[in-house]
Amino acid sequence: IFFRFADMSQIHLLSTEPQYHGALAPRQASPQVVLLAVSTTLAALAGIVFVTATPGDAAQGTWASTSTRPLTTPVAVQQRSRAAPSAAGRPLPSYSSRLGAEKAESEPWGNDPIGWVGRQFAGWGDDPIGWLGLTVAGAIAGALGWKASSSSPKTAPKDEAWGADPVGWLEGAVVGGVAGAFGAKPQTVAPQPKPVAEPESCEESVPAGVGAGEFYLQSCAQCMRDGPSAPAVYQGWRGEPYAAMDCGEDSFVVTPRVLAVADGVGAWKEQGVNAGVFANSLMQQVKAQADASQDTPNPVLLMNNAYLENLNSVDYGSSTCCIATLLPDGSLEVANLGDSGLLVIRGTECVHRTEALRSDWNVPLQLSTHGDPENLVLPTMSHQSMFKTQPGDLVVMGTDGLLDNIVEADITRMVSAAKGKSLPSIAGMLKEQALKNARNTGYLSPFAKRAQEAGVEYRGGKKNDITIIVARVGQN
Repeated sequence: IFFRFADMSQIHLLSTEPQYHGALAPRQASPQVVLLAVSTTLAALAGIVFVTATPGDAAQGTWASTSTRPLTTPVAVQQRSRAAPSAAGRPLPSYSSRLGAEKAESEPWGNDPIGWVGRQFAGWGDDPIGWLGLTVAGAIAGALGWKASSSSPKTAPKDEAWGADPVGWLEGAVVGGVAGAFGAKPQTVAPQPKPVAEPESCEESVPAGVGAGEFYLQSCAQCMRDGPSAPAVYQGWRGEPYAAMDCGEDSFVVTPRVLAVADGVGAWKEQGVNAGVFANSLMQQVKAQADASQDTPNPVLLMNNAYLENLNSVDYGSSTCCIATLLPDGSLEVANLGDSGLLVIRGTECVHRTEALRSDWNVPLQLSTHGDPENLVLPTMSHQSMFKTQPGDLVVMGTDGLLDNIVEADITRMVSAAKGKSLPSIAGMLKEQALKNARNTGYLSPFAKRAQEAGVEYRGGKKNDITIIVARVGQN
């Protein structure tokens, strides 16, 4: 079909040029196209099984292998956390490396020779089946004179025009081609994500349901992904103005009585897993549990119930977790598992802080879906504390993107100096300073100090996702 019906001088292939991004665009055929067709045919005749995607994996940007080889839990995950009992013995399907990371010692193509050839010569990236399908569809459309132009409903990554929805993209292209054959000129444009502005103001009034004399939290959160921004998955459960924020692998919860952050463990990338899915799902469960509780929940119990629910909805991943709850009498209860944390600043002093929990200098404890059942890390192992707050106290909670890049004394000084400013201003100031320090290769950051104490030669900040919550304690 490829050779018989496609005009090789005018074959329609996916263009990487910006003006054709997300559309079938004319491109001159090349020897690489011939190589792709021949190699694909030979592979099919030889019975080679390509990598295929399952709906769940595709939604997380991971591609499941047809192999049943046991999943190798990332080394960092093995050290950082162990699974809950309900996760023990769960079958572990294999994940293929997105860029051939699992390479044999002597062979550059690792465990994916066909994909390696394609990446070297045909440019299909890490999805040969999706690329081939769209290429063939484009060739047929070109041979029939169709003028299809369609974009994925979701914003596409730069290297894959069909984005997160290859079937929807192909369907749009075919429908457009049919319409073009009848003289119509459909043009579907993917909805552009709205720019996510940082909240300009936070709720300053007394929240509903707070009785006379009771304490509450006025909170504001900000976050940012480490590296180039990507289309954020809409997290409607967070509520506005936070639902569209792109926190990378971090996540958070803010309510009048509960603050929480989670930091997904990046080591899962080695298995093709987006740990941000675990972190977001965990925080969604925390918020659901908090909203359903008539009384202020205990943070350890809150973390435990959310974690158990999360094991039923997420197959792979792990994250640190820090939860703080404010009782009506002003008592702040905190449970911290890992290297996120919390500070309470009163005047010019830090009057309360959490402790980080690590099994090694760069290995925080975390909640996980997998691990050794004999060495479980559970919410009950978190560092727990209680502190009596006063009206006007400022609570700063953050992931390691904040705490690894700004020393406690500097956080205290900056917050104290900005105490008369709005909560968004304080959070934004901390975020910008953390980002600046993370990029400073000469800065002696908290992360660098910890590395040097462990005998590791390191200087500078630590590039990471950054999530910050700043809350002011109020009393009705």
